[in-house]
Amino acid sequence: MESCSARTHEDLFVNEALFPLLRIGGVEFVTPVALAPMADVTNAVFRDMCLEFSRQGLPVELAHPEVELGKGQATHETEMVTATCDVTMSANRSTAATQAHIKAAIDAAPRPNAPGKAQVEGMFVGEMVTAKALRMGSARSWVMVKSGPLQAVKSIQLYGVLGEDLAWAAGELVRRGLADHIDLNFGCPVPKVTRKGGGSALPWKTAYFGEVVAAVVAATRVASEDSGRSFPVPVTVKIRSGIDAEHRIFLDVARVAEDNGVAAVTLHARTTSEYYGGHSHWEDIARLVEVLDIPVLGNGDVFCAADALEMFRQTGCAGVEIGRAVQGRPWIFREITAALWGLPVPVGPSLGEVANVARRHAEGLVAHYGNELVALRDMRKHLGWYFRGFGLGGEMRGRLARVESLAELEQATHELIERLGADTPYPSAATGPHGRSRTQRKVHLPEGWLDTREMNAAARAALHLDDDGCDPYAH
Repeated sequence: MESCSARTHEDLFVNEALFPLLRIGGVEFVTPVALAPMADVTNAVFRDMCLEFSRQGLPVELAHPEVELGKGQATHETEMVTATCDVTMSANRSTAATQAHIKAAIDAAPRPNAPGKAQVEGMFVGEMVTAKALRMGSARSWVMVKSGPLQAVKSIQLYGVLGEDLAWAAGELVRRGLADHIDLNFGCPVPKVTRKGGGSALPWKTAYFGEVVAAVVAATRVASEDSGRSFPVPVTVKIRSGIDAEHRIFLDVARVAEDNGVAAVTLHARTTSEYYGGHSHWEDIARLVEVLDIPVLGNGDVFCAADALEMFRQTGCAGVEIGRAVQGRPWIFREITAALWGLPVPVGPSLGEVANVARRHAEGLVAHYGNELVALRDMRKHLGWYFRGFGLGGEMRGRLARVESLAELEQATHELIERLGADTPYPSAATGPHGRSRTQRKVHLPEGWLDTREMNAAARAALHLDDDGCDPYAH
């Protein structure tokens, strides 16, 4: 596969292939791109930022249905999206194929008599939240499941190992109007999760996995009816290709998920043992597309618009999910969205534009947390990502890593711009693969976990070790 830097903008025009809408149950995403849930990254503020950038990549002609439909008083909105990006598109640059896709998108959007919910810009899934923590009334967890004002479709990912906890949490999220889509995390490879049978370890016990999924699907359907929704809230799952090369079970697991009512499957096409190393196995995504009747989303090694288009072409997936590439680059959704709609792919932002995005992000976190110090400490990792490749120098990197207030951030970015220049172009070195890339050589699992795929007493005991009310992702 060609690298991102080897592809020209002209290479990325999509004049022939019209990408389909991504329909997940009664929910529709007109642009088939998704933000992967990432702990301590994809909170409500960051999701809204990504959605806003995705909107900037849309054709200006595209209608923007973002209200719930099918409840009598709702109507099909045709509010026009006006992109305000310095380097994106104008209406007269749309191709004939793009115009056809626009018309198809408008024609296919839910109508008042066709219950459903739609979001034009793509799917933006919240950071992983532990079902048990929600059930125990964790204030932090209940804040985490709130979505920002731009999200017409609220997508929440839950983590858990017991069906009763996940079912309870999913039902409550639906009843409280906090979720229009529930995603279940069965793909996390982190040792402190897998050693207790959670995350990507759990699907090995495939029959039990099916029981858990079925419980959540049933709970969301009941809660949807109880809350008067016009469509059942869909449940999806995210999985990996397997435990390791000898235990590749994604086909079995995905079929079980489909049989138990799941509306879509996202495959991170690596095994647990591969962690985030090497290149993901896109052929696994293609194989899953062949065997399932529900949508398959592909995840792994999409770091630019060219990668996204290549994944669609190689796998036939219904949607592409972006993870590590979005860290410090929320504008990647502007680039991928433009490419999918056959528009010129925008160049990366200048240093001055990046600084403005970083300050807006920090301000949003302050409002989100209600505490400036907490917000800026959360912001520090983002600052390292935002300014990757700009040649900050050790002293400036240290200042950004210790920033504790908006005033400090403003002063630091002002000095940086004064030194390097606001028009400094986005560094090409920051557009390629990055994030966690090491290979995990040993998978940490409960003792005897791989001896059988059945849930024996030892396996159940291991799961209950993870059922202590703690958030395994908390630092």
